Amino acid sequence: MQLTRESIITASLDIADTYGLADMTMRRVARQLGVAPGALYWHFPSKQALIAAIGQTICAPVLDDAATVTGTTWTEATLAMCARLRAALLDHRDGAEIVSAALSDATLHTQLTATISAALGVGDELSRGHRETGAVTLLHFIMGETLHEQSVAAIRIAEGAALPTEASECGETTFRRGVAVVLRGLGAPCDI
Repeated sequence: MQLTRESIITASLDIADTYGLADMTMRRVARQLGVAPGALYWHFPSKQALIAAIGQTICAPVLDDAATVTGTTWTEATLAMCARLRAALLDHRDGAEIVSAALSDATLHTQLTATISAALGVGDELSRGHRETGAVTLLHFIMGETLHEQSVAAIRIAEGAALPTEASECGETTFRRGVAVVLRGLGAPCDI
């Protein structure tokens, strides 16, 4: 097998999904790929660069669909975009932690805020300043809320407790309410 950026990202994400981000070491990735750890550094200069690439991969479904903003109003479009980002994070164990670490790379941060800003721009009702501020605020809220949700789930699993069905419903409700609060602050009608 030829070692490529894509094969390294795939192996790294498999390890993170199975064991968690804390156990995704360069040595473990190299062992899974059957190469010396130094071979990984040919493609990624550091573990942080690898995490940035993994974060990009996790967010790819959201970024790829950014051109197809759904919703007839800016509130509907933004709720849909925020829900898609949350879903992408929840699709991977420690997804929010990985993407949060990847946001130190300005490229991903810029791409995600631009995507949310585009949803906020549907109907051209908000000023550019409000869209930019709203996008950053929503991104930080999404990351924080989803990180909290995944952390609570991980602790319960580590303690051997089953996650109650209502936990995911509660997470969804809290998430939607939080997004609605930000949207109301930007001037959305109160019926969201």
